[in-house]
Amino acid sequence: MASEIIATIGFFTTLMVLGTIYLRNRHRERLALIQYGKDSSIFSGKDRKNSTLKFGLLFMSVGAGLLIGIFLDSVFNTEPACTFACIFIFGGFSLIFYHQYLNGRSSLNMPKEENGNDDDLI
Repeated sequence: MASEIIATIGFFTTLMVLGTIYLRNRHRERLALIQYGKDSSIFSGKDRKNSTLKFGLLFMSVGAGLLIGIFLDSVFNTEPACTFACIFIFGGFSLIFYHQYLNGRSSLNMPKEENGNDDDLI
C-alpha cells in the first residue's frame, strides 16, 4: 500500500519538475533572443509545411505493416514478432520516402550547374 502511494507521488513530482524545467528553459531562450535582437520565428512552426503528408504516410504505412504483420504471424506462428517488425519497417520506409520526396522536389526546382569540363571527374 505504501509503495503505491510513494510511486504515485514520485511520478507526479517528476512530471512537475520536468514541466518546470521545460518552461524555465523556454523562457530563458526567448529572453536571450530578445536580448540579442533576434527574430522569434523559429517558434512559430511555419517551417513544417508538409507535416500532414508526413504523418499521413506514417500512419498509412503503420496500418499496412500491422495488416501484413498479422498475416505473417498467422502463417509462421510467431505471435507478436512479425507484427512489430513490420510496423517498424513500414513506418521507417514511409519516413525515408517522405525525406526523399522533399529532397527530390526541392532539387527539381533548382537548375543544374554545368561546368562543361568533364576532365574534373578524372
